[in-house]
Amino acid sequence: MTDSIGKKLRIAVILGTRPEYLKLAPVVAELAKFRDSVATEMVFTGQHRELLVGLAELFELGPSRQLAVNNQRPNLPGLTSALINALDGEFWREKYDAVVVQGDTTTAFCAALTAFYHRIPVAHVEAGLRTGNLEEPFPEELNRQLIGRIARWNFVPTAAAHQNLTDERVPEVAIELTGNTIIDTLHFVRERKIPADYEAALLNEEAPELGQALQYFRASHGKSLSLLTIHRRENHGQKLDAFFGMMRDLAARHPDHHLIYPYHLNPEVKLKAFQFMSEINNIHLIPPLSYRPFLHLMGQVDFAMSDSGGLQEEFPTFGKPLLVLRDVTERPEVVAAHMGKLVGVDPHVVFPAASELIACAQSGARPSWFHFGPNPFGDGHASERIVARILLDLQRNQPI
Repeated sequence: MTDSIGKKLRIAVILGTRPEYLKLAPVVAELAKFRDSVATEMVFTGQHRELLVGLAELFELGPSRQLAVNNQRPNLPGLTSALINALDGEFWREKYDAVVVQGDTTTAFCAALTAFYHRIPVAHVEAGLRTGNLEEPFPEELNRQLIGRIARWNFVPTAAAHQNLTDERVPEVAIELTGNTIIDTLHFVRERKIPADYEAALLNEEAPELGQALQYFRASHGKSLSLLTIHRRENHGQKLDAFFGMMRDLAARHPDHHLIYPYHLNPEVKLKAFQFMSEINNIHLIPPLSYRPFLHLMGQVDFAMSDSGGLQEEFPTFGKPLLVLRDVTERPEVVAAHMGKLVGVDPHVVFPAASELIACAQSGARPSWFHFGPNPFGDGHASERIVARILLDLQRNQPI
């Protein structure tokens, strides 16, 4: 796996947000098995610098390179231009044989576009997801579609994602079904990083607010527990006001039910969460969680409500119901498998759906729409398939 004069292949793995790190860490770990013939650089753009705290220690994979992204205009155009400028300099200085990006972030799109300009082949991890609506999720739907036109390798997590790319006339040789790398990550952390007495570590150091919330829930003899995450742009504004008002009413209607919300750092979301819910005894607003305590929390709750794409992939592993707080999803597999239910954020829809799950959790019943089965997003070996294909093609210098 070296070039014609015996040099190592150089592969850049680009990441800028927490989901990218979580989903690319197992790819980097797999590439590390070939360190004698492959030099891998984790290039961190800093798009969400504060959300990456603790991940390097958890996976023992620190970013190799950190770019100085100067985003003087804190908006999407400003971020896009700043990322492209920083990545352009990186790709001029460093001669990479391939660039790996993940998902639909602004970092992933800018890295793919800049690599294309430099004629560096792009591997797109988690390719092919579509809603068909450029407004939901915004701007992620467009980002993912554009990366799909650029990528030499489209690593799709499911058969539905494969079909999406086939329908868009992406060459079959450029598509490979691998599963989703987040399942690789989830298995790694659950099996190796969460000890049996983990809640003591939460209280003492790792996530004391979560430890206190769980302790209070048990001390108050709560009968059921749920997880909430909500942050997407399309749910901001009046929708968010109405939703948080409904959550306050839900807590009043079901005083034996507790809800834990690791609030998002977006100023609007955080401010409104505290305005509507900070004085409610059975709603626990806690700071964002690092990955290990977040997985532990998913294991403790009876159900979850979320507009997060990542949680739609992870939560089926825990075999519990999920209310998807979106009108459309690019991950329809969770709904098709009857492990998640699309409810949007309309209070008239979410309130009865959540009340049903509370009643089921407290009675030990299973919701009529829910089915327990294997996670539709993968088996934990996606990274092995991805790395094998990239290295095989680079070794052969095989064109698309």
